[in-house]
Amino acid sequence: MQIAPVTWHSILDALRHYRSDLGVPSAENPSFSQPALLPENPADITGDRLYISALADSADLRRRGAPPFFALCLSDGADTSRWQRDWLSQTLVIREKISLAALFNETQAFFFRIAAWTAALQLSLIQNQSAQNLIDLSEDILGNYLCLTDSSMALLAYSKNIAPNDDFAEEFIRRGYRTEESFRLMKKHNAFTALEQNSAVVFTPAELPFMSHPIVSRFFKFRDTFFAHAHLLMLCNHRPPTPGLLDLYGVLISILNLYFENERRQNSSGSHIYDSLLLDLIENNVQSRETIRERAGRVAIPFSGLFDLYKITPRESVLVGRVLLDIARDMPAARCVPYRREIVVLNFYKEQNRESLHQNLSRLRAVCAKHDSVCGVSTPFATLAGMGAAYREASLALDYGRRLAGAAFPPTGREAEKEGVFCFADYTLYYLLETGIANREARQLAGGSLWAEIIRTLAEDDEKHGSFTLRLLHAYLANERKASATGKQLNMHRNNVIYHIRKIEERFAIDLNDQYVRLGLLTAYLLLDLQAGEDAPLG
Repeated sequence: MQIAPVTWHSILDALRHYRSDLGVPSAENPSFSQPALLPENPADITGDRLYISALADSADLRRRGAPPFFALCLSDGADTSRWQRDWLSQTLVIREKISLAALFNETQAFFFRIAAWTAALQLSLIQNQSAQNLIDLSEDILGNYLCLTDSSMALLAYSKNIAPNDDFAEEFIRRGYRTEESFRLMKKHNAFTALEQNSAVVFTPAELPFMSHPIVSRFFKFRDTFFAHAHLLMLCNHRPPTPGLLDLYGVLISILNLYFENERRQNSSGSHIYDSLLLDLIENNVQSRETIRERAGRVAIPFSGLFDLYKITPRESVLVGRVLLDIARDMPAARCVPYRREIVVLNFYKEQNRESLHQNLSRLRAVCAKHDSVCGVSTPFATLAGMGAAYREASLALDYGRRLAGAAFPPTGREAEKEGVFCFADYTLYYLLETGIANREARQLAGGSLWAEIIRTLAEDDEKHGSFTLRLLHAYLANERKASATGKQLNMHRNNVIYHIRKIEERFAIDLNDQYVRLGLLTAYLLLDLQAGEDAPLG
């Protein structure tokens, strides 16, 4: 790992105790590998060094055509009134009575200090030390109170030798987490706008009136996503958030990014306080109901009630974190965990009624449509012990939904192919039927039944004569033998429906008032869909 170089802005901060001015103010902020005394030959200038000299010597070298360079110069009483403007560019003029050697030594000491700090941070990474150690190492350099939290805003590390001198921050230290009232307060004043940024955001007390000092906020996101998994806050209660301080803050950010990436590779348990529990439930790693109840209590998830589970699969081009942000906004009670390049969402419904489930499904459909994602939905379940089975249901729903896309006879009232949301309740019969005929003998028996023969015969007739008897019979069965509803669906008169249904009953000697006849025919339709989807086997 490369030692982070010192920036121009951080040098200006380090020398702020001197009376000084910029010869020609510049918006540039280059980095330097080391300080050096100004050479006499313009050809010896290199762009990665910060040069130190008397002001007249610097101007003379620029006059003689030296390439651009940045310099710290001691004012030597030279008359600059007739100098060209560019002779003073990229120059900090120190107007103090100190020697050139003293300025060089002080500047070099600052370089050494930053290099030693960065090396210590990197060594901490190599030795797999804690995030708290990284914060401890940074206290003297940044000089302000630091606070590191996880994605749930639970405390991970903080400055133990610098008091925050702020009621809001001190309450957080006492509790170890942000209260709901704190979240509401932060949201009210748009403190979470930093979540959308890939850089540090500075807030003033005017913007966040519950804070007594400016703060610098930075969310950490996994590479190539907008999924925030940690947050670093710097409370500027001793040093203001100058550009130079923000550069040093950026060094710590870079190190912490590496820390979290390493932690992510080494620990698959995720980044929320509840991730390990949810992953264990998905993988059936914990069986004891008492153990599940105890662990759920620690992370504030109810053990029993009304639950369901979503398994969302974003397209490859979709940023997973964007999906997570919309879920958090539209379904704030949901618990999400990334798993095998998918998002698993656990929903708990305080109001235990079907209407709550349907409302959540509407929100889910909007999220999936926005992000071009598909989702499997489990049936409702009553305790967390059922989460493993619910995950399996959601997976099966996705598999069947993909296989049977465009099926001739989908479950009644479903538009899942358009929405990309597949509910296991719609595919339960497919699953039970396919599981039951998994062996060759059972498949042959099912395929040779009277009901399967009727469906095949109607399909062959329709193909031969261009009729739609197969579709008519399915609509009649799906509409509970209501001729008017069937006619409305197919744009036919109800008498015409009744006529064709009687012809089918007479031809095959069946009575559609018999519930077992209807069940046999509907099962045959399911088999027809499964056979059409055999080229897309279950995953």
